[in-house]
Amino acid sequence: MKKSKWLAFVFLLLLATGCSSGKASDQAIKTVGDVQSSSLLNDSGTYVGNNSDVLALLSHLPGGETVKKLNLSDERIAVTYEAKGTISDEEFQNYWFSGDQNRNKTLLYNAIHLSLLVPNARGYEFYVQGKSMSMTRDEMRKILSDEFADLPSEDELMNEETASEFLTTHEGKLEKMANDYEDYFDEK
Repeated sequence: MKKSKWLAFVFLLLLATGCSSGKASDQAIKTVGDVQSSSLLNDSGTYVGNNSDVLALLSHLPGGETVKKLNLSDERIAVTYEAKGTISDEEFQNYWFSGDQNRNKTLLYNAIHLSLLVPNARGYEFYVQGKSMSMTRDEMRKILSDEFADLPSEDELMNEETASEFLTTHEGKLEKMANDYEDYFDEK
């Protein structure tokens, strides 16, 4: 009888260890393809001065799990990404440095969405372990207005309904711009 209790205990221990050793998903860091536009719509019309709302928005964007620092001085959004929490250094490196393509695609996707959802920001700066990318609001407006004749004005984007409608209508094209960034953005 003791032997069967011992075997049951070992079986349960192995079962518990096996279930807890795997990752919840293959990719712990959100990619461009993982973003649900509905989660972004809640943050439309955010002001650059509202640190907690901008941070909440960043958490819904690709790489949001690795935001270490946010600086909103001079009406610019400056984001520093770093491995933290449950994200290992290896996962961080694999996500951000598996070639410039993923890093650029992610940062440009984030810049596009920040320019639409935080319309009073003057610029966007991103830092990932010694690599950086920055652009001004005017640069983003020029690129977006070249692609979208119906791009709302900055004041119109402060209206949650207007911003939501634009994002919903052009979700596919906005993602395409990030995925095919070489076609839309100068080398950043």
